[in-house]
Amino acid sequence: NPGAGQYSCRSCYVDRAKVEEEEMKLEVEMAERMSAIEAYNKKKISKQRKENNDLKNMLIGTLVIILFLLLKVVDNMSPTC
Repeated sequence: NPGAGQYSCRSCYVDRAKVEEEEMKLEVEMAERMSAIEAYNKKKISKQRKENNDLKNMLIGTLVIILFLLLKVVDNMSPTC
């Protein structure tokens, strides 16, 4: 049957096209997932940096207050003439 070979070849081409289409869909899906993960991580890192800066500023402010109070204590301890 001469048409059987042609049908088999067409079927193989269609199967290959379906596989390639599925591969492309998977690639797009993976790219979307990776993009979502990257966006989430960037947001999380940005939030962490802000929290770190806030804590650093609070620590610096606390140290300035402690230094000021220590200077007052030392000033009060020094003998006045």
